[in-house]
Amino acid sequence: MLCLLVAAALVASPVQRPWRVTENNTLLWNDRPYMPVGLRIDGTPEAIALARVAGAKDVIVELAADGTGWGPALRALEEAGLRYLIAISSLAPTSTGIAVEPQGYRVPGIAAARRVDLDIPGSTSAFVAFVTQRDGAIQFMRRVEMPGGRLSMEVDPQNELEHVLLVYPNAHDLRVPDYWVGFDKRRDELLSTLKEHKPKGLRGIVNPMGTLLSFPGADTNFVPTNRLFRLELEAFLRFKYTSVQTAIRAWSLNVNDIQSFVQLSRLVPLWANTRGIPVLWDPETDETVGCDSKKSAAWRDIQEVLRNTASRRYSRFVKAIQQVADVPVIQEWTGWSGPYAAQESALTGVGIRMEGTSPASLVDSGCRAAATVLRWTHPAWLVATDIEVGTVEKGELLVGDALTESASMGARGWFVRARTDEVRRAAISATIGNDESLTSWRTMALLYPESAMNPAAPTRLSGGRWWLPSPASGNRVDLGNSYAAYRYTDGLQSFVAIWSIGAARKTTLRVSDPKKVVFETIDGSQTGAKIVKNSIELTLPTTPVILRGTDEIPIPQDAIDETALAITELLDKQGSRSGLGEEQYRLADSLAAIERNPGGAFDAMRQQLNRLNAAYGKYVWLEGEQCRETTFSEPLQVPGVSRNGALALRSRLASPPEGYFANYNPTARVEGLHEIWIAANIPPKHRSEVSLRIGDQVLKIQRGPISLYAGGYGWYKMGEVSLVKGPIALQVAVDAREGADIALDVVLLIPDRFAPNGVYPPPANL
Repeated sequence: MLCLLVAAALVASPVQRPWRVTENNTLLWNDRPYMPVGLRIDGTPEAIALARVAGAKDVIVELAADGTGWGPALRALEEAGLRYLIAISSLAPTSTGIAVEPQGYRVPGIAAARRVDLDIPGSTSAFVAFVTQRDGAIQFMRRVEMPGGRLSMEVDPQNELEHVLLVYPNAHDLRVPDYWVGFDKRRDELLSTLKEHKPKGLRGIVNPMGTLLSFPGADTNFVPTNRLFRLELEAFLRFKYTSVQTAIRAWSLNVNDIQSFVQLSRLVPLWANTRGIPVLWDPETDETVGCDSKKSAAWRDIQEVLRNTASRRYSRFVKAIQQVADVPVIQEWTGWSGPYAAQESALTGVGIRMEGTSPASLVDSGCRAAATVLRWTHPAWLVATDIEVGTVEKGELLVGDALTESASMGARGWFVRARTDEVRRAAISATIGNDESLTSWRTMALLYPESAMNPAAPTRLSGGRWWLPSPASGNRVDLGNSYAAYRYTDGLQSFVAIWSIGAARKTTLRVSDPKKVVFETIDGSQTGAKIVKNSIELTLPTTPVILRGTDEIPIPQDAIDETALAITELLDKQGSRSGLGEEQYRLADSLAAIERNPGGAFDAMRQQLNRLNAAYGKYVWLEGEQCRETTFSEPLQVPGVSRNGALALRSRLASPPEGYFANYNPTARVEGLHEIWIAANIPPKHRSEVSLRIGDQVLKIQRGPISLYAGGYGWYKMGEVSLVKGPIALQVAVDAREGADIALDVVLLIPDRFAPNGVYPPPANL
């Protein structure tokens, strides 16, 4: 019956909607702007009565999808005369399948016979592989039952080499919604609830699938065991490859006795990123197939099916809701992957969650949702659906900041989760919703890739634009102390943004073909650009200038001169130290190449300078990923961090007795008091679990993060330690009670006061 209801809803005759979204991203209801400023509350009569007494006219109420509590809540809302959006508070249906996270489900360092006991809640069984750490040789693979979600088994290396136990649990995963049976149940119960209650003052549905952690993305390493998923994967493989043998070659399998796409669709890859084993496993038969994991298209195909299914079924769900209830449908932003990620979306708009204790933190938490909407090719309603300032002192002032900043980013609706009377009064008394001037303009954005954060940052720019992050490709360009730049590419546009630091400067940009370069200022001002030989003379302002028409990175001549001088002075100070001749030749080669390839030659110069600073400075700069003894998960390539690499700890298990650790053996270059810093991506809940040991001294995070960069990395001061000149034993440790997701970029020991500057090492003369 419910399926017939859905089908009927989708084919029903179109009716004239009472609402629409304008080109300026404003929601009109009965041709009047609807820009609510209200509260986000529980869907109970008591909470609704409190909101009405406080003077609220608009609310978001949280209700379960199955209709529980809807009757009393809707009666209270209608009697109070409130306009309202309903946020579905039920947990989104979650998938059951194989979690392929060898970097997270692993027990390393097993060198003697022992019992392994692990708790993995929700798991019924697991496939395990016992592997030699040194060469990846597989000692055994088998399925293990896990009553009560507990894995308990004996392992014996049978030699003195260290082994690792890899665990692939069959479990529920909150990070991957169930787009099959669970999705159908959620769709049917919500549509039935809406049809039964026919809410009159309803202005929208928020999070129709319910509360979830994320949507499937390009890095989702999870294979649902649902029969319907396998049917979809089978159909995808059949269409893409036509023949089974073609698919076997694409998946780089070491056997050719697989006879059908049905068999292929059951296989689970047992590797992810740099960890795991080059094997595919059939959960139905427990048979395994070897492959060349570096060439295999298995994960690409599985992830594409997951994303396509998510997008297609979510889109149909949105359309069904609008056929039944005829209201906007909003999805709160939960990462760059999602039903809102494409430039075309069935959604009406995106919800911003703003949380923080300062204006900057509020902007940072909401800017990605704003950027997502501004990338759409059709109008969208951007709503600050959950503004949370907690119980901080002067929280009412932060509410004002959140309303103002989000409105400037394009929000045209605001709902505050009030924890205090002061915050509640500030939200209800706000007049921003009456400012009809907001309906006459659309926010414009200049986007930067997440990896280019620092020097780029979410902030207002001149010309009415916002500088906002995006998931696009690109990276910052190191231009020294006087200029900053980044490259941006998203498939539709490609450009270089460049600006002067501190003050506008007249300069000469070196580029091999200046006639191709097209300049665009963000506020329409003039740069006075003119071509002179193989260069462009202009004045660079302190706001970004956009350069299009070329793949080159134009380089300021004074930045070249400054860098060459810094390298020369460093080399001169080293006297007759060995290897200087090679460095001098390297500099000469770069300078000679400036004419034909300014960007490439200058990049080589900047890398040389940074390397020499780290080599000749009094401090010790350790790259996190260059660690030979560690129980962290794996080294990762991360655009925008130091040398584009970091050491990741992505554990889904509690720490072993010895904890997770990364050992380093640097050499202190001078004697005396040193500041100890780390650059890392550490979520707030894990910061108390991180420590650093030097000798018998254990340091905890004292300050940070500061000088944030690359979308989550920042510098943390660990403390101060007196060192003697010579070798040091240093360990970064994490005591994770429930697993951790941390990445270590740099460890710094410096005999002076340190002012972090993103990924760049301090000058050697500090």
